[in-house]
Amino acid sequence: MLLIGAEESLHEEIALLAAVAGVRLHTAPSWGEAPDGDWAAVLCTPQALPPTAAQAEGVLLVGDEPSALWEAAAAQPGLVPVPLPQAERWLSEVLVSRVLDRAQGPVVAVASTGGGAGATTVAYLCAAELAVRGQRPALLDACPGPGSGALELVTGAHRSELEGDHGLPEGRLDWERLLATEGEISAKHLANALPGADGVAVLTGSADPQHCRRLLPAVLRAARRAFDAVIVDVGTRAEIITALPEPAERTILVARASPRAAAAAKRLRELLPHSAAVLALNRTAAAGWGPEEMQQAVGLPVTAELAEQRWLARSDHVGEAYHLLRSRRGARIVAGLLQGLHIEPPEGWDG
Repeated sequence: MLLIGAEESLHEEIALLAAVAGVRLHTAPSWGEAPDGDWAAVLCTPQALPPTAAQAEGVLLVGDEPSALWEAAAAQPGLVPVPLPQAERWLSEVLVSRVLDRAQGPVVAVASTGGGAGATTVAYLCAAELAVRGQRPALLDACPGPGSGALELVTGAHRSELEGDHGLPEGRLDWERLLATEGEISAKHLANALPGADGVAVLTGSADPQHCRRLLPAVLRAARRAFDAVIVDVGTRAEIITALPEPAERTILVARASPRAAAAAKRLRELLPHSAAVLALNRTAAAGWGPEEMQQAVGLPVTAELAEQRWLARSDHVGEAYHLLRSRRGARIVAGLLQGLHIEPPEGWDG
């Protein structure tokens, strides 16, 4: 959100409210110096009023002198006066509602043609790249359980905070805790309580996958409101994609370059007639098979080839794949995968 005004004490107060609402705060001393942007909310002070009535429409007028606020609002009826600290709770609720009512983030489903093909690694790399770009991604583990790469990712990132046998710090959400809750799933709760790794919010755990899948549609609806993008790791269970409340707009099929994997990928593609799908190749290719052969056999573009990143196959921890993003070549591979899904970097990103 954007705050226009030069009062430092007010900046600190609004910054705290922004943090509670889960929104980034940008400030400018005057309207002439305000950056362009698609803001969830625009606020100003009585000392920095909008220069035109059109600019004043819907702007939240904040300050600690109620008389000055009402006087300014009378002169420019489009302004909404918000006296502080009396209206702090109201302002916080308004900010939360505006943030959660924004355009919903895209959903990317990541499926594999066989166990160990690398779906979790690819899903994590995509989410981590979005985080590097300054976005807030979520990774949903739709096939949780012992041995889940996403579970190892979270427990590794929070090892110093682990809470007994449960595997998560106090106050953090996993599938078991989410299944135990009652009522509607809150987007704000997800945004604040999912554990993070490398800037990625991760929902995983060791609960019964069947129970998790029943809850997945409600979780996905809330996650789309809370995050800039949602990556769903469905592993080998591609039927999960067709059971989602809305078809996944984008799908990544992770496969080895081989005749058998090509046949499996083609079957998966038939389940997703309305999804923009791409292939990501991983593991060592079969003799005589490569990107061209896979594209021709499956009818999908190959937008990433991890086959030569052989150290990934030797790693026991999906989080170690983060190092791939730190190399120039690795960053190009992951960026190309997202570009194939038409997920472009934010304006001004120089990568």
